[in-house]
Amino acid sequence: MPGRPPKPIAIHKLQGTFQPVRHAHREHEPYAEGELADTRVPHWMLKRQKRLWREAIATAPRGVLRQADRHTFIGYILAVDTMIEAAKAQNRAQLLQPNGMPSPYLRMIRQTLEMMSKLANDLGFSPAARIRLATGEPPPPEQPKGFEMVTPRRLA
Repeated sequence: MPGRPPKPIAIHKLQGTFQPVRHAHREHEPYAEGELADTRVPHWMLKRQKRLWREAIATAPRGVLRQADRHTFIGYILAVDTMIEAAKAQNRAQLLQPNGMPSPYLRMIRQTLEMMSKLANDLGFSPAARIRLATGEPPPPEQPKGFEMVTPRRLA
């Protein structure tokens, strides 16, 4: 089938583009149950990977990640951890080896960044992906840091 693959009904509903007349015949699409935020961190992960998991869940777009995304999300966390470790190793190494070849850590960093970019886009972590996944929830009001107790005075 040539052309762009059909967009899932769930994405149409998130974006507010669902049209019953055009999309009702596809209502039988499977729905992924459960929020990923309600999932426990895998017990086998390292301490820093668990920290990355919690940070990513806390900053992920609300209402987008589902239980079915768990393994993709785990892949993203492992890619982030691998990239961090490769960057640390590269910081201790030279950019070029004595034979003139680039450091192998540079290749590892590039490969993991490519994987992270793809997974981040799939999970709604990139700005372009967030635009496509409007959840319909208004964003929480941002409070300036350090001014929580200050209230504006009225000048009369």
